Amino acid sequence: MSELKLPYDEKTQNEIKSFFNNISSKKKSKFIYKRLENGNLEIYDAKSEELISSIQLYYYRPITKEEFIEMDNERKKAIIEIEEEIDIQKSLLKKAYQEYKINNTKEASEFMKINEELHDLELKKVYLRSPIRVAKNVESIDTRFIDFEQPHEVRKLQNVQFNIYRDFPLWKLYGRYTDSKEILEESEQKGVTLLEGEVFLKNGKVARIFNDTNNENSFLSIFNLVEFVYNNTKFTSAYQAFEATRLNELGYEDLRNDVLKNRSSRLIRMVGKKIPKALKNTKEIWKDILKILYEQNTILIPDLLNTNDSELVFANNIPYLGGIGINIGAEEGLDPKLWKTLKIGDVILTPNIVGNTLMELRSEFREKPIEEVAKGGGIIFEKSKTKEDSEKANAKKGAIINYFKKH
Repeated sequence: MSELKLPYDEKTQNEIKSFFNNISSKKKSKFIYKRLENGNLEIYDAKSEELISSIQLYYYRPITKEEFIEMDNERKKAIIEIEEEIDIQKSLLKKAYQEYKINNTKEASEFMKINEELHDLELKKVYLRSPIRVAKNVESIDTRFIDFEQPHEVRKLQNVQFNIYRDFPLWKLYGRYTDSKEILEESEQKGVTLLEGEVFLKNGKVARIFNDTNNENSFLSIFNLVEFVYNNTKFTSAYQAFEATRLNELGYEDLRNDVLKNRSSRLIRMVGKKIPKALKNTKEIWKDILKILYEQNTILIPDLLNTNDSELVFANNIPYLGGIGINIGAEEGLDPKLWKTLKIGDVILTPNIVGNTLMELRSEFREKPIEEVAKGGGIIFEKSKTKEDSEKANAKKGAIINYFKKH
């Protein structure tokens, strides 16, 4: 789990602490300390009344439902990943122990090391499942409240406790801090009503922010499992098609083939990150992939059109992928001035390529009826791993794990 992120840097924290220490001090000071209506702290010279310094304080807002769901999904994803690691370690431990028993001269250090690693993984899983566990006392019932006339007498209880489990440390459930309250209020005064999944950017525009998380905007995600045919190859997601195309153009055909063997975006990401290079025609590739995906799956077009004129923001920090360079959930993602233009080798990528491409397609799809947009996929010369293939592989993996558990 991520560590506590304080809203202020260490220097500002010390300045705030010093400000309030001076206010509470009874000593005569040559400075005047004032708290403004907006919460900011200012220090003036007592004689000249000139402003010496000002400390800007952030606005507090409660944690949103979307942020909680995102945290919970990240926790569940981490639990699944660590359970997979535990299964692998258990099989390795079994094998190492059998080798030790067969070869009596071999040291036990190998399977002892694996056992220690397995122990650490189990502890991490326990923490992920419930990082906070506290004991709560149960109040005893007073004797005067006992009804002795009842057939089952209620006895007084003493020193009874029960455990309370919480999925997150309490600080994670606190709110967030932002300096964008003025922009938010200005936008609201103009009569703009946010729909579910929409947010205000710091420039006052309404936006939908998406990545690979399950929220109201997940229908925009490039990681969704949607089958379509691109360049005579059947893919299971837009992300898979992009990574396969990128690696192929860069000359890594073996890694491109590895991408085709996986449906999981996490596993595809592991393959893609081995070659963190960008293509000069990234924008054109995304336009081709996403256009063909929607043309072959026109059932998705109404949802895209229903985003109206909101900004579509791909909050992803994989450098070559075409996002804003900031991951979803970060406060900086609400400020377009902080979106990152990236230089990877001799390639320069402007921020939000995927989001801008979807907005272009949204405008194009408005010009024609959906029936005219629909197109077939053409001849399929090659296909990636299908859902059926994935189910067979999982069944095989489960059988292997069960074998090691029994033996």
